[in-house]
Amino acid sequence: DATGDWLIATRGSLEAGIPDPGDYPDIIEGTITQDVLMDPPVELTIDEDGTDLVFTGSVSGPLYRLRGSIDEDNGNTSDVRIDLNLTTDTLGQGVVNSTELDSTGQVVGEETEELVAMKAEAATFDLNGTSWDVEITEPGQPTQNVVGTVTQTGSNVTIAIAGELIPFVGRVSGSTYLAMRTVLDSGGVRTDIIWFELTDDSNGTGNSRWYWRDDTDFDGGAGSLVVTKQVP
Repeated sequence: DATGDWLIATRGSLEAGIPDPGDYPDIIEGTITQDVLMDPPVELTIDEDGTDLVFTGSVSGPLYRLRGSIDEDNGNTSDVRIDLNLTTDTLGQGVVNSTELDSTGQVVGEETEELVAMKAEAATFDLNGTSWDVEITEPGQPTQNVVGTVTQTGSNVTIAIAGELIPFVGRVSGSTYLAMRTVLDSGGVRTDIIWFELTDDSNGTGNSRWYWRDDTDFDGGAGSLVVTKQVP
C-alpha cells in the first residue's frame, strides 16, 4: 500500500531549456491514496503552485499506472501517463510520458522523462557535518571516487563534493537520500541525480543518473554507487 506523501524527482528542467548552473530541478511533493473501494483505486495528487494536479489509475503488484491531464500556459493540454515501479515499500523508479495536444486535438509535442520517487518519512540518521567516500561505477566508464560532505537540516540535505563548486541539493526520507544538481559541462548543461539507502549510519548503496544536453544534442547514463562514512 503506497498511501502517503511522496517526493518525486524527474529530469524535466532540461526539457524546458538550458538552466543556469545551480538552478536545481524540482523535487515535487505528491500524495498517493490507495483504496480498493475507490474507482480507480489509486490517486496521486501533486500541488503545483496552488493547483492540484490529479492522476488516477491502477496497481498490479509493485507497478502503479496513472494517468491525468495538465492545462498548459499556452492553452494546450498535455496527456500524462506515469508508470511507477516500487522496488521497496518506500522507493521506486519509473517513467513519465507526456503528449501535448492543441485545441483541435492534434499532437504538437511528446516527451518522456525518467523519475525517482521516495516516500516522505522522518530521517533515520543525522548525517549533518559528516564526510563520505563515494564510489560511482558506470558500465564502460572508469570508476569515480569522490568525497562528499553532508549538511542535513530536518529533511533537507546538501551534499558538497570536494573540489566542485555546485553541490547536490535534495531530501532525506527514512534512510533514503535523494539529491540533484545542474552544472555546465562540455558546452552544454548536465543534470546529475543520486539516491542511496543507508544500511546503518556508516554504509549504503544506491544509484546515479546523468543527463546532458546542449542546443542540439542529448546524452545520458546510469550507474551504481557505494557510500562509506569517513572516520574522523
